Amino acid sequence: MWEADRTKFSSADFGKSMRYDQKFGFLVFVFLFLYDCNYHYYVQKTSVESGSIPNLSKVKIAYIGFRPYFTQMTTSSSETRVYTANLMYPDRTIFKFQNGAYASDLKSTGYRKDVSSDKVKKFVQDYLNEVKDSGVLELTYVTSVEKKGEERIFKLKDIGADYYVLGIHTPAFQTSKHFGSSVLQLFSSIFP
Repeated sequence: MWEADRTKFSSADFGKSMRYDQKFGFLVFVFLFLYDCNYHYYVQKTSVESGSIPNLSKVKIAYIGFRPYFTQMTTSSSETRVYTANLMYPDRTIFKFQNGAYASDLKSTGYRKDVSSDKVKKFVQDYLNEVKDSGVLELTYVTSVEKKGEERIFKLKDIGADYYVLGIHTPAFQTSKHFGSSVLQLFSSIFP
């Protein structure tokens, strides 16, 4: 008699734990569904300037960048890991454009006088802010820096271009916006 009661008790307890496991599994599924495991990037829509669109067959376009990159761990210790993204020279993500050429393929005939040093400096700073030190070589094709005393004068090389188009592949290091994604990344790095 005692054995029968114990078996009855165990099966009832087992049924309750199954319902709890099913509810927990369902909640985990809903949580992952709502937070997803993907990364999403939202780009702000730029305002359209009113102006005529030039006939592309008559303008010269210089393309800067459009290089893939690779990431590597440069420093590792028990507390930290440092990863670096480096541009892959001479590889390109687009080999040849229909209109224009890469700035590295164009020859300089001096410097442009119509672009101020401040504008060139801002361009250099903005570009390096995105691609870091690995983009210095790319900038040498279109800019030059001259030091006069303590002052640095930034110059834009005259490569005969009417327009410059930048190709920067970002972000090199993705960051998670959702807690659920962070937890999944943590578990996937702990249990490969």
